[in-house]
This record gives sequence, structure tokens and C-alpha cells, in this order.
Amino acid sequence: MDNIDMGNLVKKARKERKITQGDLARKIGISRATLINIEKGRFGSVSFIKILSILRSVGYDLKVERFNPFKKKLDMDN
Repeated sequence: MDNIDMGNLVKKARKERKITQGDLARKIGISRATLINIEKGRFGSVSFIKILSILRSVGYDLKVERFNPFKKKLDMDN
């Protein structure tokens, strides 16, 4: 999942829960403009804790797992 995908996920989940950008931004302690940028995939210098708080506020969490960056990615489309 890249930044744009995560931003879209936040926006979709927020709307499904009928939470306004202003309400979510106030709850997390960021500006509405910052939340708009996050929803567009532009995270800038927003802290990990703020991103995690946003995700949890809309019903998501992060999962950290081990991976090998040198392992060749399988192409599932072919």
C-alpha cells in the first residue's frame, strides 16, 4: 500500500463513518488542511503517531511484519 492508497482508505473510511474532515482533524490535533493533504497521499512531516491515530479513528490499525527487501516480488498479474 502506498501513500495514495492509504489516503484514499482514510477518506473512504471517514466518509463511511460520517465523520467530517474538521471533526477528525480536531480529534487528532491537526489542521483540516493537513488532513486534506493526507487524504490525497501527501503526508509531509506528519508524525507516525498522528497517522496511527487517524487510522484508528476510522477503524483501521497497522500491522508490522518482517519481510526480505531482496526477495524478488512475484508478479500476480500474469
